[in-house]
Amino acid sequence: MGTGSDLSVANVPRLPSISGDLYMFQIDRTKTAAANLLALVNTGSSFAFTGTEFTVGAPAAQTPVDGSENTNSQVTLTAVNGSGFTGTKTIRYRRLALGATKPGAKVNYNITGADTLATIKDAIALEHNLVESDFDIAGTIPAQGAGPATFTMTASANSVLYTGTYNVTVTYPA
Repeated sequence: MGTGSDLSVANVPRLPSISGDLYMFQIDRTKTAAANLLALVNTGSSFAFTGTEFTVGAPAAQTPVDGSENTNSQVTLTAVNGSGFTGTKTIRYRRLALGATKPGAKVNYNITGADTLATIKDAIALEHNLVESDFDIAGTIPAQGAGPATFTMTASANSVLYTGTYNVTVTYPA
């Protein structure tokens, strides 16, 4: 369900609004965060947007308007001048909590001396089906045989896909 003014087509009958609770259940890690959000918007619209028709505002946490609405976020789409659309549209949708993106994904990682923070982030993104540009990772790579270290994944400040933080354990075996 959307709130606010509808995006409308200039000199054309008004398009149906983007409606229904929108959920980020099918994130495609091979696509950008913006492309994933566009796919989500298109699931609730009878018009196939290409992403050039509007800009996307920063995501904001939101409280569902009633108990049946399973959303936790909203973004405002603003029509681009000359796109054939005017106005804004605020959509409510559900961002995924880091750690809940792929049930059963491993949380313990063994590394080698060749691993870096970037390779660890890539391995976690692959295992958890995450778009790497939408989360950050922090931790100190442990010395060989030093035991496990905790690394924290944090949703990027303006992530349209994820919320929260999630810890994984990294070990450099002896």
